Amino acid sequence: MAGVQNSSEVLSRAMVPLITVGILIAVLAVGIYLVRSWLRDNDGPAASAHELLAEYREMNLKGELSDEEFRIIKGRMAPRIGGASEPKRKENLKE
Repeated sequence: MAGVQNSSEVLSRAMVPLITVGILIAVLAVGIYLVRSWLRDNDGPAASAHELLAEYREMNLKGELSDEEFRIIKGRMAPRIGGASEPKRKENLKE
């Protein structure tokens, strides 16, 4: 029977494509990791906080955020930006 092949022969024929696919998946994973880490490194914490606050300000002007929501966000971001200190809460005022 010429149509019946030995199992080791079938395995040896399948190994080359399997190894190639495995290598391609590994290269793709490394590429994705490098691109994501490069994008993360480009975001400086101070610059991104200023940019975020500007975006929130625009959202407020467009009516997507209420004045109160913008005030809360601005108050929470102020310490990260280096502006005014965090607003004192009632619990902190008790002595």
